[in-house]
Amino acid sequence: MKVVFSERAGRDVDRIDAWWRHNRPAAPDLFAHEITDAVSRLETPGAILGIEKRSRRGTVLFRLLLERTEQHVYFRRDNPSLITVLCVWGARRRREPKL
Repeated sequence: MKVVFSERAGRDVDRIDAWWRHNRPAAPDLFAHEITDAVSRLETPGAILGIEKRSRRGTVLFRLLLERTEQHVYFRRDNPSLITVLCVWGARRRREPKL
């Protein structure tokens, strides 16, 4: 299974990683480790991960929680061998991203 990041998701990862490194000196690499682990799990053939969600347009999406950093990874399965990460969104926010 191949995992790719949308442009938005790439910006999200960079922004969250920079924030984490600056504001969490006791564990500056935690977000990087969690997102890397999530990608590895998503790449595992047959792995069923995340909670099914629907976009505003009705597209089936999935949401995976990064438990320690409290970030949601929103992704879609484009075909049996490709997953696209659409965005990474703080789980503490009271709303979901516009997808």
